[in-house]
Amino acid sequence: MKNRNTKILCLVLVLALVLTIALAACNPKDETSTDALCQSLKTSLKNYLASEDFADAKAAATTQDRVPLMYSRYIVDNIYSDIHIYTDADAESFKTNLRKIDSVIDGRGNLSDELFEKDGCPLYTTYVSEWDGKVYKSGWQSIVDYAYSWSLMYNQYRQYLSATNKTDESFDDYVVTIANYLKTVDSSDSYYGTAYGYDKASSIVLTLANLALDPKNAPVSYNALLSYYDTDDEGNFTKYVGNPNWIGFTGRPLACGSLMRGEKKYSLVYEKTMQGIYPYDDSKADAYYNYNIDDMINLDRLFDDYGKKIVSQYGSIGDSRYGILYGYLNGIDMTKYTKSVDDGKTYNVLQKWVDTLEKDSDGNYVLADVVDMAVAICYVYATEMGLNVPPTPVGFYSSATSVISLG
Repeated sequence: MKNRNTKILCLVLVLALVLTIALAACNPKDETSTDALCQSLKTSLKNYLASEDFADAKAAATTQDRVPLMYSRYIVDNIYSDIHIYTDADAESFKTNLRKIDSVIDGRGNLSDELFEKDGCPLYTTYVSEWDGKVYKSGWQSIVDYAYSWSLMYNQYRQYLSATNKTDESFDDYVVTIANYLKTVDSSDSYYGTAYGYDKASSIVLTLANLALDPKNAPVSYNALLSYYDTDDEGNFTKYVGNPNWIGFTGRPLACGSLMRGEKKYSLVYEKTMQGIYPYDDSKADAYYNYNIDDMINLDRLFDDYGKKIVSQYGSIGDSRYGILYGYLNGIDMTKYTKSVDDGKTYNVLQKWVDTLEKDSDGNYVLADVVDMAVAICYVYATEMGLNVPPTPVGFYSSATSVISLG
């Protein structure tokens, strides 16, 4: 009898174990909860978004400063009102800049380059350079430039409206006005000034995407960007992109990595090799050229001085954090991305960034600015959501975009 009871008890225990395993399979443990860095960066994000530093940064007027702010849309909506990411004062600032579009709309309701060039246009101020005596603009360089910035502000304003459960359709009609203007400008041979690092083609394509319009509605600009992937019969890239923007995003790779990854001509190799500038092979033959392709990323931002040493501070040739952001928007898992340098060591790129962060009195990482914020958001997003749809600052804001809960 005793043996029988023992057998029954063992059978019950086995069945219980099988049931436990089955339940665990049906309800897998959330792996992100065990990712200490992910959880730590969530705390850092929450602290930064509630800080005075971010309160100042979120009102930035320049395109260069505004683009990294677009990553904040991945934070879930109810967090916004709790920590006041966007306030009523911010909304008034957005509306003030958005309404400036009226200054360049003519009597027929069209955007007018003539009105932009007119004295007193509020989109810029002029000044005479002491160096060469020429007249320059301080502010938006053309309507194309302003339209791109307008599309960013429009999305920020939509983000505010969503977070505060408010509606305002007063700016929606301008979307059609801008689209009609860009369609005309797309095929124009005239010069249009843009923000540093951008050009007419990238500004037009990015603006359309930000306004929920098909970038292919500007075929000249869209195909011009795709043409950078052209190769000769031997597979060598044939188009030089020019001087990249070392201090922020550059329009072409931002547009192509965000919008053209599904195109047949798209080349991740091109994006990894400083936009085709630097050659590569399977070995790093010297300090400047011939990197292993897996050690490359757009603009080679992950290195200082063209690869001679890893970047740990951001005050020299360029901000390597943009290399991380470029990697993510091109669908690369940057947690597995390493770089080798002349001293023979190999570094984990994400860890090198983490090592630059200070800690507060509670031991939490401190994000220094909106670029740190953007990198942290990308890391958390990739950890929790994967990279089937990579994080990018490009595109139309929707509440469905907000998927990261900071707790």
